[in-house]
Amino acid sequence: AAYQKHALWILRNEPLAPLSRPFLQLHHDLDKGAYEQARAIWLELLETCPEDTAVLDRAAGFFLRQDSELAQELLEKAQALEPRNPEWPHQLGHIHWLAYWTAVHSRMKSERAESARRALVCFEAAHDLLDETEERFYGLENLAQMALEAGESDKARRYAEAFLRDAVGREADDFY
Repeated sequence: AAYQKHALWILRNEPLAPLSRPFLQLHHDLDKGAYEQARAIWLELLETCPEDTAVLDRAAGFFLRQDSELAQELLEKAQALEPRNPEWPHQLGHIHWLAYWTAVHSRMKSERAESARRALVCFEAAHDLLDETEERFYGLENLAQMALEAGESDKARRYAEAFLRDAVGREADDFY
């Protein structure tokens, strides 16, 4: 109860504070009343600030596990507002990657492959928008894995080879 009260206070008073992202996670079943209050606050913020990408980002994070369709809609809106920001396709890829793992655990092969393909498309878009060599390098390993899971073995090989080629000369500590 104390956690719920504190989380709601932060959301009402400082919804965009850096601490709000990890702290404001409420579960619709475990925190029923508090979750519904937080949901209403986010929906009101989204209505009053429909083009504020910081609000869209935080709200998408809040809804990610409880309402992934709404989270996806919010991230797509942010992406439309900031098409050159790699964060939006990255987060959209994360939503599809979560769907992939849900399908893996549910043994739904057709959904698994489709979710992996969607994740790959989003993560490739994010990767293409990155300027920094370091970020691009670390993304290659994940892209290789996602391409493999999506059934794109040629892409997986290209990403893995690029990762290995770019790894030459790096210290082992760089990978941790």
